[in-house]
Amino acid sequence: MPSDLFRALFAPQHVAIVGASDDGSKTTSRPVRFLQKHGFAGHITPINANRDTVAGLAAVPSITAARALDTSPIEHAFILTPQAAVAAAVENCIAADIRVATILAGGYADAGTEGQAAQQALVEHARAGGLRLLGPNSIGVVNTANGFCCTANAAFEVDRLLPGRLAFISQSGSMIGAVVSRAQAHGIGFGKLLSVGNEADLGLGDLGLMLAEDPDTDAIVLFLETIRDAAALADFAAAAARLGKPVAALKLGRSEIGQEMAMSHTGAMMGSDRLADALLRDLGIVRLERFEALIEAAPLLVQARRRYDGKLADRPVAVVTTTGGGAALVVDQLGLHGIDVAAPSAALFAQLQAACPIPLRHGRVLDLTLAGVRYDVMSTVLRLLADSGEFALVLTVVGSSAQFHPDLAVKPIIDSAASAAVPIAVFLTPAADESLMRLSAAGIPAFRTPETCAEAIIHALRPSHYRTLPTTKVPELAVTVPVRPDNEAAALDLLAAADLPTARRLLLPPTTQTCQHDLSYPLAAKVVSADLPHKTDVGGVRLNIANADSLVLALRDIAASVAKAAPTARLQGFMLQEMTSGTAEVIVGFQRTALGDFVTVGAGGIHAEVLRDLAVRRAPVDSATARTMIDELRIAAILKGSRRQTPADIPALARFIAGFSSLCATLDWIGEAEVNPLILRPAGEGVVAVDCLITAVDHKGSSHV
Repeated sequence: MPSDLFRALFAPQHVAIVGASDDGSKTTSRPVRFLQKHGFAGHITPINANRDTVAGLAAVPSITAARALDTSPIEHAFILTPQAAVAAAVENCIAADIRVATILAGGYADAGTEGQAAQQALVEHARAGGLRLLGPNSIGVVNTANGFCCTANAAFEVDRLLPGRLAFISQSGSMIGAVVSRAQAHGIGFGKLLSVGNEADLGLGDLGLMLAEDPDTDAIVLFLETIRDAAALADFAAAAARLGKPVAALKLGRSEIGQEMAMSHTGAMMGSDRLADALLRDLGIVRLERFEALIEAAPLLVQARRRYDGKLADRPVAVVTTTGGGAALVVDQLGLHGIDVAAPSAALFAQLQAACPIPLRHGRVLDLTLAGVRYDVMSTVLRLLADSGEFALVLTVVGSSAQFHPDLAVKPIIDSAASAAVPIAVFLTPAADESLMRLSAAGIPAFRTPETCAEAIIHALRPSHYRTLPTTKVPELAVTVPVRPDNEAAALDLLAAADLPTARRLLLPPTTQTCQHDLSYPLAAKVVSADLPHKTDVGGVRLNIANADSLVLALRDIAASVAKAAPTARLQGFMLQEMTSGTAEVIVGFQRTALGDFVTVGAGGIHAEVLRDLAVRRAPVDSATARTMIDELRIAAILKGSRRQTPADIPALARFIAGFSSLCATLDWIGEAEVNPLILRPAGEGVVAVDCLITAVDHKGSSHV
């Protein structure tokens, strides 16, 4: 059963429009007009202190006056007033026991510190009075199934709204109109659409959870400008995954990669978008690249989830076409992303050839040419391919016949798709609106561009998009940390205490001139100071020290260089390390943010900032997940020994990433940590941490991306 809040949001029996105008040229006239136009059967009460009627309906001066009337209780109020009058309207909603209010006005958190304080006070007062808020800055709520078109978005001036089983949540109010208009031109209907605005009270996670549990919703599509509440988003994603409902998102911010988030290399390179990308991936939320995919991808994701739930995702795609060039456009895109397009088996090909009146070429693309416009040929070929058990999906690419002969072009596809064992998707090479509308009406995923078609197929076949939530838990670590490390030497000691391999080393006091040690030359000598996180910048490192005499000179040189470059730095000593060589160097980092804890691995040493070759996941990760991170790197082939390179110890690297992520996630005072470089030795010989930087924090970060 839907909750009271869900019904008040999407199916109220009585809605009040506060500040409704009778002037059709004004934005505030739209909600009443759209509710009437699209057939909302509930009671509509316009609130206007200056008019007796609005759009032919009796108006009242206030919510208090409306409550005094002998009508059903008001469940939903849409507040259209200027910001200065919102607080009074909210007070009246509380007095009238209204369940939810949508607020159009801005000027709250979007307007700076004072606005944020006003927003917080508004939410606290509303919640105390039993009122939930959508917005501020929300352009409204739409339910096409019952005509509850409670929005000020001009796009809903359209004569008819197509119903559907897709839901759309947008952080941009204008986008709900843009998506609806494009979807309707495609023949795709959305059932429920929301503009969340500032998410002061009801946020994306809360609303997504309601829609995930809605029996009339098959998939949820998101337009994101930011992620404000990662925990609520995770709860929503978990529920959607449990209920078998795909969630797809288009998130802005790709260009933010490289933004500095912290002092360390890792923080600078991870960037806010990398974190968001890792979070969405971990939650099983499909991240879309193209605006058109917001509309076109969801139907295929729904079908793929229903028909095989990822169990056939390792099988190839079959492609049948009436235009070889058109098919190549999609196949090329699929190949770039590792999706296998395969030829049918010899036995299946023999059956296909028997059904076709022209000779066929036995290749990855089955080109039927003009024979493909024959109903009997296309329908038989599609049935054989879809039911063969050889493929995860069948892609049909239709040529010019789709534009002028939709009966010939798409009827066999429509008739074949309903009973097909796997999804059948269609790419129409010409602009063929009638064919597109027919396919969409039949529930068949159809695409207008090869790029969006390929993107949807890639996501439909990625097994990671069928996961629920990461199962890795923070383990119990037998690590005693009497003092939080404030320098590199102490940070390496912490790693060693957690059984993570580190280079052999010795810490010397700052007054050292000579020393006895059991380390093996050659050595590295480094200044130790909490004030100098990047030692090389001040001349605080000497490498390849060959003997005792060279060591004495090196320590003197370091002391002189640091004194000149950073005269106020507090020296805690010198660290000697045995020089370690290997096949490659990587960087492994950790960052604690408002989005959660994240671990990263990438090209290390001097290449870290230049290559920006990184893989990111939410922490902690297990060794298996760490292996997938390594495989994503551009340097992965080199690490594995391509072009006669000595293979690195990949299993040891995966174990280090897993252990490091667990250590950092366990110690909640760690804000950031970085091992750079981590030396990779040849296969079977392990890895060695040479440098480590840890930044402590007293609380988790508060910024969002």
